[in-house]
Parts: sequence; structure tokens; C-alpha cells
Amino acid sequence: METDAELLEVADSFQISGVGLIVVPDFSVPETGWQTRTLAARVLRPDGTTLGAVLGLQVSHFNVRDPSAPLDRRWRVVPTFHHLTKDEVPIGSRIFVELDVVTELSPATS
Repeated sequence: METDAELLEVADSFQISGVGLIVVPDFSVPETGWQTRTLAARVLRPDGTTLGAVLGLQVSHFNVRDPSAPLDRRWRVVPTFHHLTKDEVPIGSRIFVELDVVTELSPATS
């Protein structure tokens, strides 16, 4: 599978029953909004091995107790591997997807 650009390097992860493996970092919701999508991804593990995978990117709400927290901390685009485990996607793994997805999730620079 050919992919074009690095989306993220896994800094942390956690498994949620019925949801899958959530990886961190997550992303701000683009100003144009975000539609849940599932796409092909390539996982480059710290040991140099690669794994083809299906990555879900959906908007999730975080229950932030601080009433002054901005909406950007409450609503995030969350990367999820529905069928993989922490052992298969260890911390330090780099996730690659199509360039247009990376561009859409990257903040605009001026």
C-alpha cells in the first residue's frame, strides 16, 4: 500500500472495548468541519517493520471539567484502529496516510 505523508507519531494509546485502539495525538476539528472517515494507513513501527491497517478518524467529545476550556479542547478528531492492539501499534510508531488527509488536519500556516 502506498501512502503519501506522515499523519502522526504515536505518543500514547489506549484500548477501549467495542471501539478499538485510540492513538494520541488527536487533532483540532478543521474550520470547515470533519466527516467521519475510514482510510488505508501504514504503520511504521519503531523496530522498522510496517503494517497495513485501517484507520478511523472521527470527531469525539471530551468531557473537560474546566469551564473556561476552549471548544477546541472539547471536540477533537480522534484516530482509531478498530482492529489493532497496543502491541501491534507501539508508542513511537509513525502513521502514514494520504497527503490530502494530512493537509486537511494540519493547521494553516501564515
